[in-house]
Amino acid sequence: MDWTRFETDLVHQDNDKRIQALHRLAEELSHAEKVAEPEQLAQLVRQSLKSNNSHVSNAALACLPPLFPLLVPADFDATRATASTISSLAHNLKTVFSLLLPLDKLGDAKTATRELARESVISAGKASLSLGVAAGTGASKDKEGPWQLVERGMQEYGFQSKNARAREQALHFFAAIRCPAPDSHFPLPPLRPFTPLLLPLLSDSDSTVRSLALHTCIAVFTHPSVSPAAKADLKKVMAKMELSKRVQEQILTAVLGGSTPAMERSPSQGSLTSSGARSESSAAATSDAAPPARMTRSRAAAVAQSSSSTRQPPSLLSSLPSAAFPADTSAVHTPSSAELAPVYVASERDLLAEFEAMKSGFEGKETEQNWTVRDRSIARIRGMLLGGVAKGELEGVFAQCVREAQDGIIKVSSSLRTTLAISALTLMSELASALPADLFEPLFDGFLSHCLSVAGQTKKIVAAASQNTVTSLLQHSTYHHRTLQLILLTLAERTASARQFAAQHILTVIRCYAKTSKSAIEHSGGLADLETALQKGLADANPQVRETSRTAFWEFERVWPDRAALVAASLDAAARKLLDKVRPTGDAPKQDSPVKARPPTSTATGQAGAAKKPSVREMMMVARRQKAAAEKEEQAEAEQVETPDRPRRVLSTLTPDASPSRPTLSPARSSPGPSTLRTPTRPPVSPSFRSANTLTNGTPSRSSMRAAHSSAVSEPVDEAMRDQAMQAEQAAERLLEIAQDEEEAFLPSARADAVARTPQLNRTLPSAAMQTPANPAVRRLARPQAVLQDSPDPRDGSGAGPGRGSWWVQRTEALAPPPPFAPDSPEKKAEIDGLISSLRDMSIDATSLRKLSSLAKERPVRENEDEGVGRADPPTPSKTNGRDGGEGDKITTNEFWQSDRRFDKVYEGVKALLLQPDAPETGMTRDAALLLLKDLVENQSPCFTGSEADLFDLLFKLREDPSRSSVAATEAIAHSFTSRLEPLYGLGALTPSLSAYLFSASKTSAPDALARSFALGLRLMGGFFEQLPGVVLEDVLPQSADLLKRALNDTKSADLRRAAIMALVSAQVALDPSASGQDGKLAELVGGLEPDQQNLLAYYVAKRRP
Repeated sequence: MDWTRFETDLVHQDNDKRIQALHRLAEELSHAEKVAEPEQLAQLVRQSLKSNNSHVSNAALACLPPLFPLLVPADFDATRATASTISSLAHNLKTVFSLLLPLDKLGDAKTATRELARESVISAGKASLSLGVAAGTGASKDKEGPWQLVERGMQEYGFQSKNARAREQALHFFAAIRCPAPDSHFPLPPLRPFTPLLLPLLSDSDSTVRSLALHTCIAVFTHPSVSPAAKADLKKVMAKMELSKRVQEQILTAVLGGSTPAMERSPSQGSLTSSGARSESSAAATSDAAPPARMTRSRAAAVAQSSSSTRQPPSLLSSLPSAAFPADTSAVHTPSSAELAPVYVASERDLLAEFEAMKSGFEGKETEQNWTVRDRSIARIRGMLLGGVAKGELEGVFAQCVREAQDGIIKVSSSLRTTLAISALTLMSELASALPADLFEPLFDGFLSHCLSVAGQTKKIVAAASQNTVTSLLQHSTYHHRTLQLILLTLAERTASARQFAAQHILTVIRCYAKTSKSAIEHSGGLADLETALQKGLADANPQVRETSRTAFWEFERVWPDRAALVAASLDAAARKLLDKVRPTGDAPKQDSPVKARPPTSTATGQAGAAKKPSVREMMMVARRQKAAAEKEEQAEAEQVETPDRPRRVLSTLTPDASPSRPTLSPARSSPGPSTLRTPTRPPVSPSFRSANTLTNGTPSRSSMRAAHSSAVSEPVDEAMRDQAMQAEQAAERLLEIAQDEEEAFLPSARADAVARTPQLNRTLPSAAMQTPANPAVRRLARPQAVLQDSPDPRDGSGAGPGRGSWWVQRTEALAPPPPFAPDSPEKKAEIDGLISSLRDMSIDATSLRKLSSLAKERPVRENEDEGVGRADPPTPSKTNGRDGGEGDKITTNEFWQSDRRFDKVYEGVKALLLQPDAPETGMTRDAALLLLKDLVENQSPCFTGSEADLFDLLFKLREDPSRSSVAATEAIAHSFTSRLEPLYGLGALTPSLSAYLFSASKTSAPDALARSFALGLRLMGGFFEQLPGVVLEDVLPQSADLLKRALNDTKSADLRRAAIMALVSAQVALDPSASGQDGKLAELVGGLEPDQQNLLAYYVAKRRP
């Protein structure tokens, strides 16, 4: 390019002409391929660059980015060029850089000037790197190449500058040089010289520099060009510089992989339950004044159910035999369930060094001096699993190191210190779930044999934890005959608790291996061992062993029905009867079933059992009596209809469900026949319960009247036959009671026993009995007002906000509900499975979605579902879906949703439907899908345990939709979900989820959509802040400080800034309601607030004050 025609104007005294000439020169340089006499041009541009006129200086500065690349030919190849050519080009670059490099303008007060200076330095750096890092250097210390000149200038004027703006531009320069675009071809500079310059800026006094340094460090060291050795050096240098642990965890999480950085905690914490149960005791983990949590059997069962639903390692206190728990649970101190701090390993050498340091602590016996060392070692290995060492390139080395330390881990699990032992057992369970099956196989036998050997330990909490570890080992391994033999040996133990655990393990083996490893079991002799185990368990002296073995029998019968028939044939009549009683619902007994069903008792002689077979004469007499009783009933019924003055009885006991559209089910065995003989073991039924069956809408039903009348009429029966039948029935009933006393719990009173023996449709709450059913017509008239209440203002741009989503809920629920599902039957299950399949195939319509919503309401999951008598309210027909809720009703709603992964399929289907790009569904279908998600959150909330982050991410993505319906639905669902979470646990799940969403969505979503979701997350965060104690909030608030400051400093969204201020107001109210917000404590926790932000915060705090 010939630039000489601009020479006169470049040195002109008139600044306007110089600016015009510089603009034309910059445009020519941007299209040129090379430049002639660059040194002379640099002299002319330098005069304008040093001008006191900012316009002239900026115009000259704009010429530098296109000028520096022209100093190196476009077709230059450093690998083919001669040394003299490289030396000449390096000399020219160094000369021009020394004249024009604008290092002093990196800290300029004007943003445009700083950006132009940064672009010029970046252009100079790329031009010098195209020659090579060592180009132009020599043996002399004074002889440095063009890259060394740029590097030294950035160190002095950038990284080590006293001006924060210059340090900020230096970070931008470093990120541009080390993380270039994929289409760039210049070589990368060495990383080691910049590491000691970059890391101190992570603790810079300026918050903008700190934040930018953190992002730059993560971006540079996660680049594919960075070697594992460089990452290991980064870890060492950060530890040497004593950076804050929170910053180190954030960087190592992104660089070395693994889970989200966790809160700091003591080594043994988090060893009792898996991550699925953190909500139970997370508050107790952070508050010193909180009492130790108590693990009851119902809570343990809930923990196990939530853990299995999220595919997490099973809890160490899941559903176990009752003997596994101490009589006084308050005497057992439950360790906190806070998370461990992840440990990130960068290289194989680092990993070997970690395990080498643990060897000395595992040697010898446990003492007062080495038990803490062992505790830290176990926590260290668990932290490595959290850091992802079992999922990367080091998984093989890690498995070998664990194999060498296996004896030490087993020693720790045998410790008399309960917390230490449970921590080691938790490690075994986590290893089983984290390591691949082929790598964990060498560890399996050692861990399994040790855990089974402590099944009969007197310390029940450790015994329970060890046997749950066995369950985890079985679930994450393949079948071996040796495994079954070890369990059989445990089943032969003299200790009852050990046999209970062994029976549970037999059930686990059948469930895990019966279908997947059927051939291996049959050919290795395992089938005979399973038969032996079932026979021993069904005949065991302990009732809980027998109960578990019955469940295992029916699982066994599904896979090997012929062999199960042989097992059942070896039992006596009473054992077969009890075995048939626990047959799973839906498995109808077959004609050739090994367990015979109880014969129907239609006569008094038949009720006495098999003591005497009725003769033909006796059956004829019974038939005559039945016919006479039927004729008397018809006469009595006719008299009742003809008498209008006869008062109605017990109208107050009618249940609201009694209606013509839903006829009342008659009680069991209500067919015409002789009245049931009343014995001391069968208390009389209360008249109030009987009357609820005999009346339907105030009119006696024909079948119920006949049953009541036949039971009240005393038939002439042969006295000898009657006495004989009564004696036989009493003897049979007492024998049955003795057999059932060992397995059935007594109800507290005779009235409770009577209620338990009465069908559920006959039970009526006192409050419901005194209420008058609501008029459906009145309900329909009031519905439009409820729909219009809280409807969004059309002038409101957002359409909905916090607290304004109820109008959407009322509108969707005001639609006519779908017809209820039929009682449990194969057709019903097929219909439900069909709806779930259509949802997963994206072929579902709005009506089917509403049916799934109705199913979610009909079968709610409660955390205390397995507590039996302690449930919140008695069973009702709506809660049992129209089935008789007597003792035979063994299927809980939790089992229904967990069976065949129904809940996971429904949730994944509705999630895919809502996130489907370019979705063709109508607005009604989308509203129905949102309503289904709301019903899942409200009725199946325990099933979301462990998946809170995934649900938060879904809500943030749905909030991007600006439509009013979607906004209102998202707000309503989000606030309903957070209201069901424990505050500390919910905040721990919300903060990393919001950070991860913002990081991923910033590249794909529009800024306004991102701001809407960001504001939703801050509103939920403020709700959590307000529920936490002040002492706890002081510890957790700094973890959310970056998000709050980012929202406060946003310049585009006023709603986002308002949400951040309101979250801080909630935090201030939780810290000190009487403070004004200007005392500086909140600002210190957040990391600094601007004066106007503090004033605004004080204003809103004053408005909140009563």
